[in-house]
Amino acid sequence: MFDKEKARAFLPVLAKVVEDYPDFQFPAYFQAKLMLALGNKENLLASITPFAWKKRNEFWVWDIISEAVSADPEKVFACYCKALSCNSPEEMLVKLRQRMAEKLVSMKLYNEAKTEIELLVKARTESGYRIPGEVFNWQSADWYKQAQAQPSNQAFYKKHLFIAEELLYADVPEETVIVEFVNSDKQVLNFIASQSKFGFFKYGRLLSTVQIGDVLKVRFQGGSNEGAFQVLTVVKADNDAFKQQYMRDLDGKVRISQGRPFGFVDDVYIHPSIIARLKLVDGAPFTGKAIKTYNKEKRQWGWKVVG
Repeated sequence: MFDKEKARAFLPVLAKVVEDYPDFQFPAYFQAKLMLALGNKENLLASITPFAWKKRNEFWVWDIISEAVSADPEKVFACYCKALSCNSPEEMLVKLRQRMAEKLVSMKLYNEAKTEIELLVKARTESGYRIPGEVFNWQSADWYKQAQAQPSNQAFYKKHLFIAEELLYADVPEETVIVEFVNSDKQVLNFIASQSKFGFFKYGRLLSTVQIGDVLKVRFQGGSNEGAFQVLTVVKADNDAFKQQYMRDLDGKVRISQGRPFGFVDDVYIHPSIIARLKLVDGAPFTGKAIKTYNKEKRQWGWKVVG
C-alpha cells in the first residue's frame, strides 16, 4: 500500500540528491513520479526539466510530462505525439499507443486510430502479449472496417510536436530565420538569421515540408559546429518584413557568357541547374525571385535566383 506520509517525508531527501548530484539522471525521474503519485503537480515541470532535457529523446519522458499537464487535453495529446515520434522498441509503446488510439477514436480520426491499433496489435502479438478487450471492440466496429491504416502516423505527429516542445523549451528564445536552400533528399536546409548568423540544420523530424523563402521560428541548441546547428524546435511563421530583407523581385534579361553554364540577371546569379531546367538563353526576359546568399569562396554576400 502506498504510504503518502512516508512519501512526503522522502521528497526533500530525494530533492537534495537531485540538487547535489546533477549528473545523476534518474533521481529527478523518481522525484517526478513521486510528486505525481502524491497529486503534487505544482512546479513539476520545473523540477523535471533538467532530467527531461537529457532524456528528451526517450518516449517515457514525454509520457511523464503528459501526466503533469493532464488538465489540458491539447497538451496531453501533443505529448503523446512527441512520445510516439521517438525511436523506441514497439513492445514498449503498446500501452501508450492504446491511449493514443482512444483519443483518436474520440476525435473521429479513424484512419489515424486504425494505424495505432494495427501497430500495437502487431507488437503485442509478436511479443506474446494478450490483446485487450477494448482493442477487440474497436476492431469489430464499423468505422474500423472502413478506415484506411497507414504504415505510421509520423507525419500526423509532426503537426502537433511544437505544443509539447513548448513545455520543455519555453525558456529558450526563438529566433527568426529564412530558408536559403533545401536538400530534400538529406532533409537539410540552409538558413539565414542575420548576416552574422547563418548555417544549416536537419529538419526532417520537425517539418514535413519546407521550401526556399519560408520564414521559420527556431530554437537553437547552442552554437554551430562549422556551420552545422542543432535545433530544438522549428515552426513556420509569417513575417513579411523579415522576408523582404532577404528576398527581392527580379525583372530583367538573362546574361550568359559564351561557354559558361551559369548566368546572371543584373547582379543576381543563376545556377546552371536553373538555366538547364528553364531552358534559359542569353538575352531572354526573366521575372522571378532572388534570395540573399553567402559566397564562402569570396567571403561576401550576394544574390541568387530562386529556382
